[in-house]
Amino acid sequence: MRYIKSFVILVLLLLMTSCYDYSDEGKHWTESWIATMNIDGSEVNYLFKGDMTPFYVKDLSDTTNEKILLDYSEYIVSMNTDGSKQETVLSEVGNIVEVSRDKTKILLEYNQDIYIANVDGTGLRNITNTPNLSERNAAISADNNKVVFVRNESIIDNYYVISLNLYDLNIDISTKLFQEERNSYFIYEKIYVLQDYVYFYRTYYDEEENEGLFRIDLNNNENIKVYDNYVNSNIVSDYTDVFYFANLSTQSVIEIDLQTFIIQGYIGESKVIGNPIDLIISPHNEYLCISNSQKNDFMYDISTDEYYYNPRSIRDASFNSEATHIVCVVERFFPQDF
Repeated sequence: MRYIKSFVILVLLLLMTSCYDYSDEGKHWTESWIATMNIDGSEVNYLFKGDMTPFYVKDLSDTTNEKILLDYSEYIVSMNTDGSKQETVLSEVGNIVEVSRDKTKILLEYNQDIYIANVDGTGLRNITNTPNLSERNAAISADNNKVVFVRNESIIDNYYVISLNLYDLNIDISTKLFQEERNSYFIYEKIYVLQDYVYFYRTYYDEEENEGLFRIDLNNNENIKVYDNYVNSNIVSDYTDVFYFANLSTQSVIEIDLQTFIIQGYIGESKVIGNPIDLIISPHNEYLCISNSQKNDFMYDISTDEYYYNPRSIRDASFNSEATHIVCVVERFFPQDF
């Protein structure tokens, strides 16, 4: 009798699992895939399984076309936008820190040095070349001719700016901006360079309780505070009028005037976007891609103040040059997406 009861229970369990509801509410996360899609999240094209960071870049053999770079941390792979013709263009070079605004150069960090190269892997150069020192937190300027990084010397963090001609990769000038003891405060990792200014976020209180967003003038090293509150994401800008960053206390993206530093608005304050933690602006400032801590994605149309909500769990998005598509890492649903 006991065996009969066990058999009946087993049959019931099989029936229950075979009738599982795979509606929207019953979807399960499964595998990470590299995919392209329209900016509103439609027409998803799954390229292949993986969670390496993708970037849209120029095809240097025909700059009217684009390719996708995949950052595997230790090597870089180039491929067509449909996933075909994959080839390794750089190996043992660390990870991509940033792609230049014109999508022709990449900035990399490897073995505590900063490297720069063309997106096809040519012209690789170590622009710091200090084997006994540690450089990190590199950022490339919007005009493509400056790189800022942090150099650690003992307990001192020195902030340098290097002026570059990114088209022949010759170093013109290396200038120290300032230095601070690391036990004084912590500098937010995502430094932002715009025109003749460097923006950075100071997090912990020092003796003067100087916490907030600061700007350094590269011409005279003037250091001023431009925002007296938390900055909870990277900083992006339209390069002329405003810049954006996330503030978790308001659960919104703050828009600030570049000249007056007056807050122009709170993007998403009236929307349910959760806790924004990552921002990407399209090449010609049409859209702002906002990712939250739940890995949901919102595409914000800057000119129309409209939102596109992407219900999929995505990360590491990159716009193409025309801002019609993104490439990203996306979680595929089972069994609907297979």
